[in-house]
Amino acid sequence: MIKLKAKSIENIAERAKERTLGHLSEDAKVGIIVCCDNFSAAANYSLKMAEFLEAEINKLGLNTEIITLPALNDRYKTYTTESYLIDIYKDQMQNLTELILTEKSYDGVVIIGKGISAAAGMLMGAICANIPTLVLTEGASPDTTGHNLKTLTDMVGQIAAGTKSTFDIQNAENEQAELIGDGANFNTMNLFSVILEGLGLSILGASASFAGSTARLAVVSNTAKAMADLVNDRTNIKKLLNKKVIQNALIVNYALGGSTNILKILLDIAKFADADINLDKALAMVKNVPVLMDTYKTSMAQFIKINGTASVLKQLLNKALIDGSVKMYNGLTLAENLKNIKAKDECNIPLRKEALIALKGNVAEYLSLVKTINIPAAMQKFEGTALVYNDDSTASGAVLSKGVKDGTVMVIKNCGTISGGGQNSVSETASAISSMNKTDKIVILTDGTICDNTNTVIIGEVRPESESGNIKYLQDGDKIEIDFVKGRINTDLSAKDFKLREKKYGNDHKAQPNFVKNYLKTKSM
Repeated sequence: MIKLKAKSIENIAERAKERTLGHLSEDAKVGIIVCCDNFSAAANYSLKMAEFLEAEINKLGLNTEIITLPALNDRYKTYTTESYLIDIYKDQMQNLTELILTEKSYDGVVIIGKGISAAAGMLMGAICANIPTLVLTEGASPDTTGHNLKTLTDMVGQIAAGTKSTFDIQNAENEQAELIGDGANFNTMNLFSVILEGLGLSILGASASFAGSTARLAVVSNTAKAMADLVNDRTNIKKLLNKKVIQNALIVNYALGGSTNILKILLDIAKFADADINLDKALAMVKNVPVLMDTYKTSMAQFIKINGTASVLKQLLNKALIDGSVKMYNGLTLAENLKNIKAKDECNIPLRKEALIALKGNVAEYLSLVKTINIPAAMQKFEGTALVYNDDSTASGAVLSKGVKDGTVMVIKNCGTISGGGQNSVSETASAISSMNKTDKIVILTDGTICDNTNTVIIGEVRPESESGNIKYLQDGDKIEIDFVKGRINTDLSAKDFKLREKKYGNDHKAQPNFVKNYLKTKSM
C-alpha cells in the first residue's frame, strides 16, 4: 500500500479547511485523469483530448495537471476476455484514482476513461473522494469503414462455417485498429456515455458527436466551462448524485435495452453515493419502463442522427417516466435543460414493455435475468436439453466446432463473482452462437452477466451462483423448460434429485488462479 507523506496530509487538511469555509485558493487546480493505451494507431486520441481540455480550462483561469493511467491492454500486455481480470482492473482503477485525488487534493477532476472498466473504476474513485467531477469519453467512432467489433466477432463464426477466410478478418482488424473513439456500434462503453448524461456527470449532448469531429471539440470546450463552474461553486459529486438521479439513469438504461453491466455499475454508484438502491429495488423502479430502441440493431451514427441522449431523455420526460426536477452539472434542472429539445419519432414507439425480465424456478431459486429484446417471438416458450460447461472459452469452442445441437440450453457455470472473483459475460459463446446464426435455436444459461452486444438469448445473473445454487448440480442431458411470459425456468429434477447430486458433488468448484485468490484476500482485509 502507498502511504501518504506527512506534508501531503498537512496540505490535504488545509485545502479541505479552505473548501469548508467557502474559500477557493488562488492556486485552485483541476486534475485531468486520462486512461489511454497503445493498442492502435489512434491510441493517443484520449491524451490529445486531455491536452485540448487542459488548454480550455487554463483559459478560464484554473490550473491543471494531466495524469495518465494505463488501459487494460497495457496493464496486462495482452487482450483478455477473462472477466475476473477486468473486474480486478476496475477495482484497481478505483483505488488508484481515489489515492491520486486524495494525495493531490484537486479542487475538481475530469475523467477521460478508455473502456468501460477504466471509466467506471475511475468514477467510483472520484465519488469516494467527493470533489467536483465530470466524465469525458472519446465519443463514438466515425462509421467510415463499416467494420466494428460486432463485425469482427461475427467473422469468427463465418470462418468456422467456411464463408470467410482469415485474410478477411485480418483486414477488418487493421481497419478497426485505425478507428478512433469508443466504437461505431451501440456497445457498453457508448451506452455508458449515454448513462453519464442521464446522471448529469457529462455535458448534455456529449453522446451526439463523433470522435475527432469539430462537434467533439465543442463538447470538450463545454466540459471545461462546466468544470470551472463546478469548482467555483464547490459542487461536489455527491451533491449531484441522489436516489432520484440514479433512478433516472436506471430508467434510461432500461429504455435502451437494459444492460446488466450498466445495471451493476449504477448499483455500485448508488452504494458509494449513499443512495438506498439494491437489485430488487432497481427492478421495481423500472418495472413498466418501455424499450424505446433496439440498440443491437442501432449504430451510433443512427443514434446521433436523432439527437442522441437528449432525444431519449425528452421522450422519457414526456411520458413522465423520469424526474425532471433533478439538478444537473450546470445548476439547471433536467427539465430546464431539455426545454428546447424535441424528441425524434424514432424513439417514440415502445418496442417492448420491459427491458429485462426475471425468471425463477428450481434452476434459479432467487432469480435470473434475460433481455426481452433478444427473445424471438417463436421462443416465448423453450424446452431444451442441457449441455454443461465450466467456462466460456470451452463452451464457445464447442459452438464453433459444430458440437452443439439445435434445442440446447448451454449451461456455463463458475462465471459469477463468488465462483470466479469477477463476473464473466460469456461473450465468447454468445458471439459464437450469433455468428453461426443459431440465436433462435440455442439458449445460454449462466451465473455470469449478459453480453450486451449480441442478440443471443442469455439467461444470466443466476442466483444463487454455482458455488451454492442448484445450477451447480445441472448435468448434460437434463431437460430445462423456460417460459419467458410467466417468468419461469425449471428442470425435470425433483428436490430429492438435487439433494442426491449435492452429496455427490460435495464442495468442489472451479479452482481460482493464485493471483485472484491473493486479490480476494486483500479485499477481505
